[in-house]
Amino acid sequence: MTKRILKNNKILYIGVLMLIFMFSVGCGKKGEEYRQIQVYKIDGTATVKRQESSMEAYENMQLQSGDIVETVSDSYLQLKLDEDKYILLEPDSKILLQASGNSVDSNTSIYLEKGAIVNQLDHPLSQDSNYQVTTPNSTMAVRGTTFRVEITYNEKGESYAKVAVYSGKVECNLVFPDGTIAEPLLAEAGTEVLVWGDGTDSEYVTTGNVDYEELREKVIDFLGVIIERGEELSISKQELEVLKEAKDELEKEDSLKEDDLEPQKEENGEENDDDTKEELLVEEEKKESDNELVQETQQTNPKSEESSSGNSSSSGSSSSSGSGSSSGGSSSSGDNSSSDSDLGEGDDNNEEDSGNETSTRTVTIKFVAGSNTFTTMQKPVKTGVKSVAVTKPTLQPTASGHWSLENSSTAVDFSNEITIDAEGDISINFIWNESVASTT
Repeated sequence: MTKRILKNNKILYIGVLMLIFMFSVGCGKKGEEYRQIQVYKIDGTATVKRQESSMEAYENMQLQSGDIVETVSDSYLQLKLDEDKYILLEPDSKILLQASGNSVDSNTSIYLEKGAIVNQLDHPLSQDSNYQVTTPNSTMAVRGTTFRVEITYNEKGESYAKVAVYSGKVECNLVFPDGTIAEPLLAEAGTEVLVWGDGTDSEYVTTGNVDYEELREKVIDFLGVIIERGEELSISKQELEVLKEAKDELEKEDSLKEDDLEPQKEENGEENDDDTKEELLVEEEKKESDNELVQETQQTNPKSEESSSGNSSSSGSSSSSGSGSSSGGSSSSGDNSSSDSDLGEGDDNNEEDSGNETSTRTVTIKFVAGSNTFTTMQKPVKTGVKSVAVTKPTLQPTASGHWSLENSSTAVDFSNEITIDAEGDISINFIWNESVASTT
């Protein structure tokens, strides 16, 4: 009898220990892995891809780490993470969401493949947390801020990532194709950074003040809600309201223009607005082509020019016959004769467009430190002008040193705008020299 009681007590004791162990393990696992990620708001249509399945997104939908979220044209989706982090996906945007940790010590990584997102963190992250947005050419890390990231591609497949900071600071890093990351650039509130990449290299292009006018109305509304929650942005609520009113006015004007097309569409029996617009564009292009043909005829036929109304007078360039033998000597109006001596030699004169426009050439200016190009400027320069004005870039290395022209160690004084000789479509490179303390 005693043995049976002891045996039963032993079984009960083991059972209690197992329950305590299972409970503690379960709680620990929940604390380590739990993240609340949900579709907070949706306006339009969006999809969520999870492993091999795809589903339409809906409000209050719970997301998982590894989900791919994509919006279609004219659609917006807002995510909410851990009750204090918000992500707004703009139209035609696609992200891969990775989230781990718990609501206190969280790790959030967002890969932006296309489109644009606005990120907002209500509270600063803990020391064991991180939040980053990655694009094909850069990665942005924050601890508590509001910022927007947009990724676009040109016809060559080159990517441009624009990072606009609305509050706090964002650490921007170039990401090279081999996976290495360049020295970070810290972007302050009210500034934006543009990063370029082509699959073989990445570089900072430029930086400047945030352009709020390019924002869509839904994004403006989103920023307004953030301000109402008590966060101070680099733009005020009143300024956002003025900006939205201006956009509303532009939308009304566009709507009136659409209405103006209706009578002509009905007259022609057209039912498709896009077809009507396309035909009108073709007509405008034909008119422009006819005008260019008239101007070319007037250039080669002085009598035709004299009989014209005077609207197609020469801009001071030489004849477009291409011989180059009459450089600077065939201007019909004579108004620009004082600038003829400044024109370049040879075919430069023949690059001038007919009519009142002056052709330009492009001068590329780069500021390079080591293997990194911090800023690239594209300067349009009128044909014949043999110099270009250059100012010190906003983006600069953090190490002490000075800018100097390539193949020279002499510091360039950027206290004022400097003028550099530049003939033809050439590149001007400024090199960061760390051997001498900066004189600028």
